[in-house]
Amino acid sequence: TLIQKQVAESAGQSSIEDIGYGKGFIKSAEIFQKRLNGLSYCRDRGLNVIVIAHSEIVKFANPGGDSYNRYQPKLHRFTGDILQEWADEVLFCNYDVSVDIKKDGMTKRGVGVGGDRVIYATERPSHNAKNRLGLPDKFDLNYLVYEKLTGENR
Repeated sequence: TLIQKQVAESAGQSSIEDIGYGKGFIKSAEIFQKRLNGLSYCRDRGLNVIVIAHSEIVKFANPGGDSYNRYQPKLHRFTGDILQEWADEVLFCNYDVSVDIKKDGMTKRGVGVGGDRVIYATERPSHNAKNRLGLPDKFDLNYLVYEKLTGENR
């Protein structure tokens, strides 16, 4: 958002969308790539770099079947793709919830139960994720668990 605002202001526009079809987003992605190059410099010198993003639910148009909703990082697709490729790990944090079906006469309703915080390290239809460390598909959202799984003191 800050980069997009910077691009719009430098073009004398109030919004990145006013620059021209896609041009503002392309410029924004170029600046974002430069920022990641700076983070790569830090990483190459032994620093651990963690980028945190909010997620959003988007409709995925499945070319092989029905469309469905999934979580993905709340980034423009240009910058999201750049970040996905750059990162060694893209971890999705959520609650581990199951649904209990309650019947009341003829009416059924789902009630969420559980709710432990977990990390998903493998991509699934419901969410975006990846890891190059061989992490398990799902584990507790706990730094000590992560540290033990990666075998490093980060």
